[in-house]
Amino acid sequence: MVGYHLWIGQFLTVMLLIPTKSDMRVRSTCDLTGDQAWNHRNVKDNLKFWWNSLTLVQADAVDKKTFGLHLTRYDRKRNGFINLTIDPTHSRQAVTVSRNYSGDIPAGLVWQEFDSKPNSGILYGRTDQHGLFTGDDLVFIYPDFRTGLMGRFKNGLLVNGVEVRITAERCSKGLKELKFKTKNPGFIWRRFADDFGLVKLPMDPHERGSVYVGTSEEKDGGEGLFAKRNFLPGEIVSYFGGLRTWEDLFLFDNMTDSDYW
Repeated sequence: MVGYHLWIGQFLTVMLLIPTKSDMRVRSTCDLTGDQAWNHRNVKDNLKFWWNSLTLVQADAVDKKTFGLHLTRYDRKRNGFINLTIDPTHSRQAVTVSRNYSGDIPAGLVWQEFDSKPNSGILYGRTDQHGLFTGDDLVFIYPDFRTGLMGRFKNGLLVNGVEVRITAERCSKGLKELKFKTKNPGFIWRRFADDFGLVKLPMDPHERGSVYVGTSEEKDGGEGLFAKRNFLPGEIVSYFGGLRTWEDLFLFDNMTDSDYW
């Protein structure tokens, strides 16, 4: 069997489909038939392992009696799905995974990496009739595979939602299914046009579990940002949010060095 590691971050759509002779397929650690029992232990590690186990295989190496994973590409800028000839040396783009499809459009339960940046997070849920993450009860999963935001989305962007934690996972016909628990249900996260980041002051759910603000041990260091846990190379430490502005609104020619810094 010829196999290639599928770099997570490729704008591909992966869908369960009876294989044809000329197509490529994707396999993972999930069995393509049946449902496993729900697992509540080491959930985030199991999810990371499954997501990174996606592997391209030649169609003629796949048993025609079993289902495989069919690939197309979704171009977020064009808001459309594009036929793709799989190249194992292809640059990083995002991956989309679904059990069902209509033409080249995913349907039913779908996983989709948010964008082309590594560790950009994942969209999870049931897409609309166009295969887009538009509607209610959709989830943005942070790169920690533990924390998320569930609510209303429009074409993959959060409109409003609440913080959730992933409490259980299982393999179901090749895909991971998830269970969630709502945290802080009274706080609604919203996206505003004049912000980069969802809100200006409260700590992002991912950030809250990763970093904290403390007093620097350096002389005249003031406050600093410190890690709450260990990080691997390439992991997101924290998101940078706030109010959008322009330099001429806060930087002036008559500022002293102390004013500037």
